[in-house]
Amino acid sequence: GVAYVGGYFRLSAFEYREYPQVQLISPLVGGTSYDISFWISLANNGCGTSHVGIYFSVNTPPNGTIGVLNVTPQFEANLGFISDTTNWVLVEGCYLAQGGEEYITIGNFYNDVNTPVDPLCPNGGVTTSYYYIDDISISVGSAPQNIPFELGGPVEACYEYTIEPDITGVNYTWEDGSHDPTLTVTQSGTYSLTVSIGCDYGVDSIEVTILG
Repeated sequence: GVAYVGGYFRLSAFEYREYPQVQLISPLVGGTSYDISFWISLANNGCGTSHVGIYFSVNTPPNGTIGVLNVTPQFEANLGFISDTTNWVLVEGCYLAQGGEEYITIGNFYNDVNTPVDPLCPNGGVTTSYYYIDDISISVGSAPQNIPFELGGPVEACYEYTIEPDITGVNYTWEDGSHDPTLTVTQSGTYSLTVSIGCDYGVDSIEVTILG
């Protein structure tokens, strides 16, 4: 109700970014889940993008660049193209702290090639995205809950085996960093999967033997 901040998430002329940043009142506590919320609105003369994220860090991110910050945001909005120029859009979610994070940096952490703009944008040919942001809140949330699931096993296969979890509607993170709902392996070993919904998560592994 007093003021709001704005920033370029994409610029037509060249690869340029702006990142609102603030130091938190106190460092985050490791293993604690935090509720995230803020409101965002697209400026009238731009086109919406789908990349809106927050980077949590112990120290301020590296500066001295006008381009994309070379960091990976731990939280990203999952709302598709945010293109409303009239109303404020609520972005909310959850973050499980590693511990010691004291700064948040908000913006678009992708390069132009990986930052599409809304194809339905009425400002034809415009690839600039400028957003207003207000009422940012990071507060202690409820404790993370365990998501039960099983990968089964152990299993044997001749040349390859596709691991198919018995759970849907979650985010997948395999031990190799991939996020597909299944994983095809060609070497013997124990393979683990973490599934998550917000701050709730579950972990399981499966032993696979490839006979050859």
